[in-house]
Amino acid sequence: MNPRRPPKPRQHRNGKASRGRVGLVVVFGLLRIVDVFFLLALPTGPSSLPFLAIILAAMWTTAVLIAIWRRQQWARIIMIGLFILVAIAAMVLIPTSTADTPLLTAYVIAAVVSAGSSAWLLRSRDVRRLTSRERE
Repeated sequence: MNPRRPPKPRQHRNGKASRGRVGLVVVFGLLRIVDVFFLLALPTGPSSLPFLAIILAAMWTTAVLIAIWRRQQWARIIMIGLFILVAIAAMVLIPTSTADTPLLTAYVIAAVVSAGSSAWLLRSRDVRRLTSRERE
């Protein structure tokens, strides 16, 4: 007689929205770390145009992350597009900043965080579950 195997534990195929929210908090923290690296790398003060650009980018990314948190599918697509643009821009600007080491470090960190975050937003079942129409 052949004994039956115990059933395999069920895995969440659709992901969990709560894990998606934790991931969004991690992405938010990583983006603010990138902002700090750029603020430290810039030689000018708080009244300069690059400082204003960093503050505006922080505001927009925060607004889009809040929209993702509130289950807006369009915000996920916009954030992926923004991350891809930032990663491409950082890759283009890396060769131009070889003499300025802090700025080069900031560009590399921005490229890595943007590429990783966009890949996570694209592939994560948790974020898809978070932004889907069906509720938990």
